[in-house]
Amino acid sequence: MRKLSQLILALAAAVALPATATKLPIDPGSISTPRPASGPSAGAVDRAIAALDAGDLGAAEAAFREATRLEPNAPGGYIGLAEVAARRNQTAQVESWLKKALEVAPGSAEALRVLGRYQYQQGRFADAEATFRKAVAAAPNDIDARLELGEVQLLGLKNPKAAEQTFRGALERNPGQVGARIALAKALAAQGRAEEAVAAFEQAAKAAPRDPEPLLALARYRASRAQIDAALATLDRLIAAVPTAAQAYLDRGDLLLLKNDVPRAMDSYRAMIKAAPEQAASGHFRLATLYEAQRQWAPAEQSYRAAIKADPKFVAAYNNLAFMLANRRQKLDEALTLAERAVELAPGVPTTLDTLGWVYRARGNLEAAVKALERAIAAQPRNPLFHYHLGIVRSDQGRKGEARASLERALTIDPKFRGADDARQRLGKLNPAR
Repeated sequence: MRKLSQLILALAAAVALPATATKLPIDPGSISTPRPASGPSAGAVDRAIAALDAGDLGAAEAAFREATRLEPNAPGGYIGLAEVAARRNQTAQVESWLKKALEVAPGSAEALRVLGRYQYQQGRFADAEATFRKAVAAAPNDIDARLELGEVQLLGLKNPKAAEQTFRGALERNPGQVGARIALAKALAAQGRAEEAVAAFEQAAKAAPRDPEPLLALARYRASRAQIDAALATLDRLIAAVPTAAQAYLDRGDLLLLKNDVPRAMDSYRAMIKAAPEQAASGHFRLATLYEAQRQWAPAEQSYRAAIKADPKFVAAYNNLAFMLANRRQKLDEALTLAERAVELAPGVPTTLDTLGWVYRARGNLEAAVKALERAIAAQPRNPLFHYHLGIVRSDQGRKGEARASLERALTIDPKFRGADDARQRLGKLNPAR
């Protein structure tokens, strides 16, 4: 069975998300990219940022603490310490350091924006709105603060009318701000004002003809309204205007999959690889999943490897290749290396643990497989595939009662999950004859 996938459906769903699904510039486990300093603490902050980039949180913390010692009234070092705490999932410390940053610099728009992002991450949308309002008041010409305020209103508070006004305020400050125009279009779309939304997307595209984002957003909006042909036409316009717009080729391929036009979708991914080789990993990955779905194992493997070569941190490529090799009982030493690398790169993603368990099973290490699968289930208890895989391993061990329990649990969670028919067949063989 395939892993990390139902990829055709997943890709299609990604394109068909409502056009209001904008995203704040916040990554899970991260609240801020500290800015380089210019005062006495500049050297310490530079070292801290380099340590963050290298993943050395201990060195980053030490350097940020040095920055606060050198400039105790500058907020940057405290913001950096909050970032270190966020990456360590130390929730209480994050807020403590951010409050300290605002204590030493009450009017710091940067500190207020970071606090607002943190509050947004925590689902405290009203608090985030209030904090971003303070950031706007502290720095009225900071367009990013206004955009973040509007996005909290749009996505967190589900108040597109308020977001519209905020985005219009940003455009009054800077009429050429393309991001504000796109955000305004999404706020209009969220209010059901389709014609105005399309016009706003088009105005953004006209204001920045070499920027792919406006037409990309318009195509996704049209896709969200099931206007697939119109979305494809918009992407063709974008590719004609900006031939290196990698995401346009990917979205076009994904939409062609919605039309079940696999050959043209694959051609679009190949065109993306050629047009934007520096971003080729996603194109190779999509091709790999489609080759795999067609049981063309050699080109699938080749494409997964190409994705990894193009982006050595592409977790899904490691994961899928490891699972495919395990399923086919091929190159199992390498499959284990690939699966372990996926877990290393994404320790918080339970699918990688599930794959690791599946590789252990292929290698005959059933007890290690159980441990990995149980870790995956602990992280995501309502994923039927994890229970299904555990049931298979338990059956391999001859532990029929536990195997039945796991398979039944998978079917209870989702009677139609991928693998449900096989789970029922296995249950039939495990259940005692009546």
